[in-house]
Amino acid sequence: MTVDAPRTAEDVLDELRTPSRAAELFAGFGPLVLAVALLVAMVLLAPSVAPERIVERPVDAPAGETGAGS
Repeated sequence: MTVDAPRTAEDVLDELRTPSRAAELFAGFGPLVLAVALLVAMVLLAPSVAPERIVERPVDAPAGETGAGS
């Protein structure tokens, strides 16, 4: 059993002033993790191709209509 020497107020304050590495979320890679998460969400949630619709129109204009706006 060891007994630690009493610490001074300066030692305690110096220890409290130094930031802890464990306090950083994702060790500084937070923006990268967020970008990857947003990219995955976009890929999964956004449709990649619009639905195709086949539009059928008559080749000849109906009687009484003229073509090309004349």
